[in-house]
Amino acid sequence: MHFLLYWTPPYAREALAERYRLQTLTSAHLRRVSVGDVVWVVSATRGRLSLIGRLAIDRMTAGERGPRACAKARQGERMRDVPLNFAAVAALRFAGTERDRLDCADGVVHPQQLQTMRRLTPASARLLARRWRARSKRGRYPMA
Repeated sequence: MHFLLYWTPPYAREALAERYRLQTLTSAHLRRVSVGDVVWVVSATRGRLSLIGRLAIDRMTAGERGPRACAKARQGERMRDVPLNFAAVAALRFAGTERDRLDCADGVVHPQQLQTMRRLTPASARLLARRWRARSKRGRYPMA
């Protein structure tokens, strides 16, 4: 399964500035994930959603602040800013919930919608994977 996890802009900016390698995540939200799942980390600055990280979970451990998801040793990926255009954000869908999409009718995403980690549909996970790979390989952003 694939999940979307929100980081506040100050925390995201710090991690991006440090070119942080996303090796672990700790959050109470991670009670819902399992080994083999993928967590996509996003942030929103002035309502514009950006994909900033990806963690493929290899193992789970207990942390002081909640469950900790870990990537394989030395397999964590560097965080980077991959802006998601309006079409990509509008195409995102969530599984297992009545509210299956983000409200972005006014062109921006309100972070309150992302306070809880949400499970992505397979098509939405593929969309994020394409954007992540395209940005890392070519330095360009494909259309949604």
